[in-house]
Amino acid sequence: MEHSLIQASARRRRAFWGSVTTFTVAVLLAALIAPSVLAQQTQSDTDRLLEIFSNVFRFVERNYVDEVDPNELLEGALRGMLESLDDPYSVYLDGNDMRSLNDTTTGEFGGLGMYVGKQQVDEGGAQSGFVEIVAPIEDTPAFRAGIRAGDLIVGIRNAEDEEFTGTGDISLDEAIRLLRGAPGTSVTLRIRRGARAEFDLVIERDMIEVPTVKFAMIGDDIGFLRITQFTPRTRERVDEALAYFRENGFRSMVIDVRSNPGGLLDAVIDVADLFFDRGTIVGTAGRTSGENDRFVARPGISIGPEIPIVMLIDQGSASAAEILAGALQDRDRAYLVGTTTFGKGSVQQIRRIGDGGFRLTMSRYYL
Repeated sequence: MEHSLIQASARRRRAFWGSVTTFTVAVLLAALIAPSVLAQQTQSDTDRLLEIFSNVFRFVERNYVDEVDPNELLEGALRGMLESLDDPYSVYLDGNDMRSLNDTTTGEFGGLGMYVGKQQVDEGGAQSGFVEIVAPIEDTPAFRAGIRAGDLIVGIRNAEDEEFTGTGDISLDEAIRLLRGAPGTSVTLRIRRGARAEFDLVIERDMIEVPTVKFAMIGDDIGFLRITQFTPRTRERVDEALAYFRENGFRSMVIDVRSNPGGLLDAVIDVADLFFDRGTIVGTAGRTSGENDRFVARPGISIGPEIPIVMLIDQGSASAAEILAGALQDRDRAYLVGTTTFGKGSVQQIRRIGDGGFRLTMSRYYL
């Protein structure tokens, strides 16, 4: 009996310490598990989705039947993400897109100064697929070198290249990339003129301004101003046009923004400011407070109300062109003549990623 009691007591002690041990282990496990559970509970939906994307990205990269370039996977994902916004102005930009857009945002680039196109290859062989000169821009390296409209560029060789790159085998974007470069550097073009003449031209690149403004007098007293897009240089060129109009005694004005796709918000505000000395030109409103702004005309005016203005518009007048047209119309500074404009009421910002980047709608503008 005594032995039995001792055994029972021992069992109770073992049970007691077993319970303590179990409780301690449970507490320790809870302490270890709790942070993980808490982290899961506080993890945002965005973090969870990014984790899913990362897992799928790695799985595809490692397991797809053919070897894939992770850069191409990322580019495809970025394209798809921006396309899912269902906004034609929010897009992924590859290197070529960024270079083209950079021409507008800076208003200039290092190159030769000519408009080019790509011949289409036909079955009869009359069209070779070479790069064709549409026209050289006056007072540029291409113009001074004697390049003519209709000339074909059959090959391009930069200083670091041993051989010419035939333009019949590359895209127009690739050809433009080879033609452009830092001012002061040289490029050799193999030119075909007419049916047989073929020769090489070494041309030194220069800074080429994107042409945005043309102007002339109509009759004795009407100033004609054509704005093709809005870049950082547009205001400067409009100032030159206005000075020319004054010298020729203009008494009225025609502004042509037909087929003007837009450009920089700051540039159109600077141009619109020429016609007002107070009041709102345009306002922007976005999701973040930094995108909510109102742009007001500065004191002083270049073109007073005594100069009547007619503005020509069409369906191709968009974005910044619509801001200028709308501001002049809303404040009774111009009569609009033409057809309904494009209807783009949003503002985008550009962000760079490596050689490419993306353009994202950040706000809407209001006249």
